[in-house]
Amino acid sequence: MPEPRSAGERHPGLTARPAGARWWRVTLSGKQRRHLRALAHPLDAVVRVGHGGLTQGLLREIDGALETHELIKVKVSSESPAEPDELAPEIVRETHAELAQIIGRTLVLYRRRAKDPKIQLPRRKSG
Repeated sequence: MPEPRSAGERHPGLTARPAGARWWRVTLSGKQRRHLRALAHPLDAVVRVGHGGLTQGLLREIDGALETHELIKVKVSSESPAEPDELAPEIVRETHAELAQIIGRTLVLYRRRAKDPKIQLPRRKSG
């Protein structure tokens, strides 16, 4: 059973960010979310949340997958103690990712890679 932790306590072992890196969330525009959803459509889930729920190890797996792929799908099993819409905010907060979509029991997450990003998001309208 995972150790309980206080609200806001960060999981150890997650990818460290360089000094001066932005920690606030950059919200995606509708056009950017649509672009990410289109890119994610053919992808298979790389991480699965099972009956153990969201643990430190699972968050490290999600963090590592985001660092490698930038855009991933996380499948939440029906045996999971929490629903996808309950898990999404915690995953986003702990991994500093953006939630592009929740479809059924699948989360689509995006986090731009610090070095050599592969996904080019559409530009936001300035105005």
